[in-house]
Amino acid sequence: MHCMRDENGPEAGICEPFDTALDFMGGLKTDGRGMPFSISGEDELLQRAGICLSVPMGSFVYESGLGSRLRETSDPAELLEAAREALQRIPEAEPIHAEWKDDLCLVELRLPGGCRTVKIRR
Repeated sequence: MHCMRDENGPEAGICEPFDTALDFMGGLKTDGRGMPFSISGEDELLQRAGICLSVPMGSFVYESGLGSRLRETSDPAELLEAAREALQRIPEAEPIHAEWKDDLCLVELRLPGGCRTVKIRR
């Protein structure tokens, strides 16, 4: 995550997080010219939540507390608790429903602008 400032805008000096868009297959999303692009706002928030939910808990060497235990259960109540645990550091993304559908875990999140769903592969 980076910090973008608009020094001339109405909210000059306010830092809005932004990041490079990821495709969750190990690469960067690209625009029509084949160039990576940045996302911000709710899209960036949803991407951060998706990373926290998709990484298995404890598998990231530099931050052992990053990740989720979604793949350890199929019980809906336990899935929801695992999603809440994974997103503790992102209070703007509140998990409200989680379930497995075939090989996808669907986690519905309440974000400031409304509800969105993150899809996590088994």
